[in-house]
Amino acid sequence: MPRRILAMFVRPILRLVCLTLTSFVAATAAHAQTHKQQDGAIETLADSAPARAWSSWAAEHGARVESLGGGRILFVAPAQRTGLDETRRAVAATVARFDEVLGKSDGAATPVVLLDLDDRAGFGAAMDELANQNPYAAPWLRSIAAAPRDFVLEEPVVGALAFFAGEKEEWDPVNELVHRCAHLLLVQRFGHQPHWLRVGLCWTIEQDVRGTIYCFPGRNDFVSIADHDGWSSELTALYKPKSVRTLSIADLATLSREHYDSTSAARAWGAARFLVEHEHDALPKILGDLRDAWIDGSRETHADGTWVQKPDFELDATVQTRVFEKHAGADVWKRLTDAFRDARRLRSTKGKPPVEPTRH
Repeated sequence: MPRRILAMFVRPILRLVCLTLTSFVAATAAHAQTHKQQDGAIETLADSAPARAWSSWAAEHGARVESLGGGRILFVAPAQRTGLDETRRAVAATVARFDEVLGKSDGAATPVVLLDLDDRAGFGAAMDELANQNPYAAPWLRSIAAAPRDFVLEEPVVGALAFFAGEKEEWDPVNELVHRCAHLLLVQRFGHQPHWLRVGLCWTIEQDVRGTIYCFPGRNDFVSIADHDGWSSELTALYKPKSVRTLSIADLATLSREHYDSTSAARAWGAARFLVEHEHDALPKILGDLRDAWIDGSRETHADGTWVQKPDFELDATVQTRVFEKHAGADVWKRLTDAFRDARRLRSTKGKPPVEPTRH
């Protein structure tokens, strides 16, 4: 057969084969990319003031800045750290659960920052940078640099993990990450909240994402196995007797930054779980009013008309009670007490956690 005639048959066949192979490769790449996105994708770092500031710092200190949770959290960590897929998945799941519980915010918000450095030197350098950015908080930040610990700064919203500091027993770093991210998102959206309510809500989100509770802010004593599953049994034992009086804000507020005890923790967790499961529509309104009340109450006006915000100010029980009853009804305390008496009312409806626990 003449070559010209042979080419007329062969070329279309080769072209078809090439197109098929190209389509196959493209489909395979798309599938791999989709799988990667589901398994913890690397996001594009969008431009923002915090991204610029921390990227500049990171370049000088052997660190990197990564966007997590759909751009909601800027994660600052050592540049040499690898294997961040679990971190990406955990943060994405935390953001998703936060939005399920409290609804998505209208419009784009400036991302919050989470610092996770590996040693005292890196942590201290980050505290210096944060102090330079926020002179009003410099003394407090430098005290943290001297004795590293986890914290959240509310203005601007920046958190830090200090996993390198101290001995760790009965802990899970991913649980800690989830809890702190929930704290950052809560402050970003709803500002300063009563300590008991903020910690209680972070516990519920941690539990829904991880299936357990391993982050106990302010706790230094022994953690029992039962505490990792919440405190429904303890609450039932405490409130089953009909002689026990109806709960009030004063009972919930016994959980404080300065003092941790298991009973106070149980009540804070139980109240938050009740609100998430049974007052879903009212909860964002409650948080919004508590934020506004704190802004008004914490403002200290000087004689010359200038004013400052008192960061240690806390809302009293009367104000908190009024806000809760406005949105959840005057009978909310009786319904909450009844829920404590029946542990079934404090079960999460979330189902299986999206990020399986890792034990250490």
